[in-house]
Amino acid sequence: MASYVLYVRAKGVITRNSRIILRNYSSIEPYVYEQTLVGWPETKVFWEKEHGDSTGLALVNFSFGKQ
Repeated sequence: MASYVLYVRAKGVITRNSRIILRNYSSIEPYVYEQTLVGWPETKVFWEKEHGDSTGLALVNFSFGKQ
């Protein structure tokens, strides 16, 4: 099982909500639309909807920004 962070896409703008971490989450089944992320801690997000406003989950990268 893995931990995921919540992403939101609203009006074409993507935001990351690091306050919401889904730990030991076993299935991201409704989140089937994959998008590559650039400039974010995670490298890809899985969206619930292919287009338009949607919530998404990304596998947490806990090492981002650590030296």
